[in-house]
Amino acid sequence: MPLGPDDLERYLKEKGVEYELKIHEDTYSAFKASQVLGVSIDDIIKSLVFINEKNEAILVIVLGNKRVNQSRLAKMLGFKDLRLARPDEVLAQTGYEVGGVPPVGHIKKLKCYIDENVIKKIYVFGGGGKVNATLKIKTQDILKLLDATVINIP
Repeated sequence: MPLGPDDLERYLKEKGVEYELKIHEDTYSAFKASQVLGVSIDDIIKSLVFINEKNEAILVIVLGNKRVNQSRLAKMLGFKDLRLARPDEVLAQTGYEVGGVPPVGHIKKLKCYIDENVIKKIYVFGGGGKVNATLKIKTQDILKLLDATVINIP
């Protein structure tokens, strides 16, 4: 059984993090989420899971309008190959289904990279555990909870 918004809320409360969880219609893209929430797409983040050639998962957090150049990112991080994780791999690594993956609260501790443009924001809106939920959270809290590396993601 996948994790959902209730699991995410429990995690955030346990960590003492200030947040808002918004339930709304299904949103399968950052653009749709920005429309439904009435916020700029620049305030939306995507939590993407990639798999390298050693079958290791990494989490990459970027602004909603950003497309990640996988080959350039792989080279930058010292990998031979990097591909987007399949839905079953995302579920196995995070506990959440594709479309609802939050930036924090995963079942496994993943190596995480956050684009430097994300941390320029005070708050961001990301996956809330399901395609009909969005999490509003401070970027500094994401950094603290993930022990993430901030880089310029190509």
